[in-house]
Amino acid sequence: MTLDGLLTLLTLLVAIYTLLPRVTKLRAKLGLGLQRLLAGLAFLLVLYIHFFEQIINACLAEWGEVCEQLPSFTGDLFSPSESSFIVALAWSILAWVTHKLFSRPKASSSLPTISKIVDNLIYEQRHAELIDLVDPWLPLIDRASRRSLPLQKLHDRIISMKRVGFGEFQNNYKKRHSLGRESSLWALIAKRCHVIANLAVLIPAQRRAESEAIGIVRALCQSKDLRNYVIKVRPYFALPILTMRGADNYSDAYLTGLISDTNSILYQEFEQNSRFPPGIQPLEGNQILRALLNDASVAEKLSVWNPINNHVLALLSSSESPDPEFTASLNRKAEDFRREQWGNPIFAGIYFYDVMVTSAARQGIRWHMWLYHLGWIVEKLEKNYDTSDPKVNESDEFPTRSARLIYEAVGVLRNWILLVKELPENSPHMKSEVLDVCTDLGRSGSTWRSLDDNGNIPVSAANSLGFCMNTIVLSERINEKFKCYIYEIVVDTIRRLEDPWYSLLIQCTVRAGSTLPVCDEYGRKLRSLHSQIDNFHRRRALSDIKDALEHVYGTQ
Repeated sequence: MTLDGLLTLLTLLVAIYTLLPRVTKLRAKLGLGLQRLLAGLAFLLVLYIHFFEQIINACLAEWGEVCEQLPSFTGDLFSPSESSFIVALAWSILAWVTHKLFSRPKASSSLPTISKIVDNLIYEQRHAELIDLVDPWLPLIDRASRRSLPLQKLHDRIISMKRVGFGEFQNNYKKRHSLGRESSLWALIAKRCHVIANLAVLIPAQRRAESEAIGIVRALCQSKDLRNYVIKVRPYFALPILTMRGADNYSDAYLTGLISDTNSILYQEFEQNSRFPPGIQPLEGNQILRALLNDASVAEKLSVWNPINNHVLALLSSSESPDPEFTASLNRKAEDFRREQWGNPIFAGIYFYDVMVTSAARQGIRWHMWLYHLGWIVEKLEKNYDTSDPKVNESDEFPTRSARLIYEAVGVLRNWILLVKELPENSPHMKSEVLDVCTDLGRSGSTWRSLDDNGNIPVSAANSLGFCMNTIVLSERINEKFKCYIYEIVVDTIRRLEDPWYSLLIQCTVRAGSTLPVCDEYGRKLRSLHSQIDNFHRRRALSDIKDALEHVYGTQ
């Protein structure tokens, strides 16, 4: 390769670099220091080969015999041009290998460079390029931030051994092997372990990789513009970040953005997943639901109910609603509701609770997953309930959309209680101390008010259903026909149960849950509704409910 050929090659490389996509250019910056070193050495070597005679003559004049030891490239085997070509070829191979080593998402040494690039791209609002660059690195960033890289784990394990000391290990070893206090074998083991612990200083702790990884996660989470872009254009990019170290409260902002936009991918996943019963593993394409609910402990850890519930309650606050037009539409006729339901944030929120809580129950997670929020939603719907529109017919099954949403919430609570007919006997939700009390209908009011078990989903659902009944029965806005319709649903649920669940739901219905004080007004109105129901199949349940009413509120 001549000097003209070298200049042509450099020009060609510059032209290729100019035409590369921006993300590829950004990846090329990884290992840039080593790349510059290799390029500089190759360039100097080519110059040395071509100007060897001039260099050696000048060197001999200055240094004499020392310069005779310099390597010569003017031998018979290769000409200077051929030697230059070999150098350029070797440099190209080494440059490609270096790029592959540093751009692969396993090189923790590249995290500082990634961090700088992320900061620049966020500042320049080049969100698409940022996502394409960072996406393959997310698994490594997660492991580095949690100190789960091989060297990090090895270093921490040895350090922990040194901190804890060997006393406990010594005692356990003596018990297993019946060694004496002066055992030479133990002394040898302790000595070797102590030497190994001191070797921790030779193993890289990779603290910088950890801090840089956490910094990258925080930078991704703190940019509001990037978050909005992700929610609208690349929603699945955020899923691995939700559980990363440094992603504090990111899940709240992410889910708030999704539930706030009825055109978001979250609503599409709800509609697709509704083809199957709640609690069944979400469809393969429903990546958000799978990420949160395949292991419902992830949803519990992230408290994913908070952003959903906060947005729903905000919409139901007529004075502070972010969408007053939608809030007002809840009091219109419900005739087109089935066609519009998957664009309704309240319905979507109730469905999300249904899938989340049912998944938690089937997976045996001992927590109510804040299903009590459905009681708050029903309470808000009742406060906004209005049938004054001339087009609204109170004799309809669902006079308004609010009525339909109340029905949906009650139906979901009913389904959670009836899970006791499906869950295995060894499920933690099939056992509760309160169930032993429920079979005795003569318990005092103070005892019943303590029937809380936040680790049991069906028990919590029964209490929440009692709270909803209190809201509905005492309402001055909801008409008697719809109240009676809801009460029939509750009675039918009681009929399907067996003791002790049967007795539990009767008490929660009669006493409006186990957390509210007994209210005579509630008892009077519930007794009125009770008198309007007469059904042969529900006769036993109706009779037992009547007995419970008389025990709690007296006979009239």
